[in-house]
Amino acid sequence: MAYATVRFVESSLHVLDGDGDVYECSFVQSDLADLPFFASRVKLGRMGLQAIISSDLQGLTEYEQKTLENLKPELKANIEKGIAFAQKQPMVASRERERAIRSKKQSDKSKAKSILCTWVVTYNQV
Repeated sequence: MAYATVRFVESSLHVLDGDGDVYECSFVQSDLADLPFFASRVKLGRMGLQAIISSDLQGLTEYEQKTLENLKPELKANIEKGIAFAQKQPMVASRERERAIRSKKQSDKSKAKSILCTWVVTYNQV
């Protein structure tokens, strides 16, 4: 989980530095596996998620399909826990992050990086 966080933050920082071709995997709203959220490949942009790269679960082996079906109840419980946690949190960090990202000044870019790192660490403690 920590490695995934670091990787996502690094990718987000690349986007803030102007790289327009950044892709990562992220847990996003989806109906891919009959769950409200599922991991998918996404394209990141300066204001956040630009696109969800469509995919399907074709090509899974029988073992992988069975494992996914067995994990769905646990995934659903974790999703519900995450939604409940997110609904309790103030949106201050998100608004500050968006405000900092919009600014093109170099000092604000550093502030945006700091806020982004804080936001990811805070919300990744679910």
